[in-house]
Amino acid sequence: MKIYALIIDTDQYSGNFEREMTSYCTNMAFPRGEEYITDEVKHAAWWEANAAEWTEESDRDPEACSIWPTPGILNNGMGWHYEDTPENRELAVIKSRESQIAYHARQKAEVEERIRTGNFEEENGRGAWTREACERTLKSIETSIANAGRFVAWPAYQSVAIYCSEIPPAEVIAEVRERAEKFGPVFALTYRGTKTKITVKGIRLMAIEKTVVKTEIEMS
Repeated sequence: MKIYALIIDTDQYSGNFEREMTSYCTNMAFPRGEEYITDEVKHAAWWEANAAEWTEESDRDPEACSIWPTPGILNNGMGWHYEDTPENRELAVIKSRESQIAYHARQKAEVEERIRTGNFEEENGRGAWTREACERTLKSIETSIANAGRFVAWPAYQSVAIYCSEIPPAEVIAEVRERAEKFGPVFALTYRGTKTKITVKGIRLMAIEKTVVKTEIEMS
């Protein structure tokens, strides 16, 4: 079973706007996207007839859109995105180490303050800040600080995928591209006063094979 993903590549983390952009480009309704639905979408009927829902995450309900990894861009694991070049990988390691050390330093200060003041909790359940738990946590934090900077290049999700059951005609793709490029200024003006500028870098189409699981049902 096959569906298709029309993928819009941008220069910003798409988890902040994937539903809003999809609503603006297709007229489909999503939580957070209703205010972007207009009667300006010429091919809204095509999307209504051909939208598909999909997810590869077992703990997430399928939807007609989602965030999508962007080729050529990496995430250093601490929220910093970079073009994937040797020079930027070095910078990503430095930023990752700085972010990890700052994060763990705050944790360490909090635990050390508990130990210094004797602010312990009784052993009354999982997660209690007992003396032993504080000392154990402090050692773990110190190990994390010592290991900070070990680099893993994670995918950067700067793309929006819109799922459909058929390959969109050229005119539908053209309209999505046009409206996606117009979306940035609209979103920046209307979404919680944010000044984030979203630039569309490209649009592409991908086929997705959906696994169909067949289970024999015993009949009485």
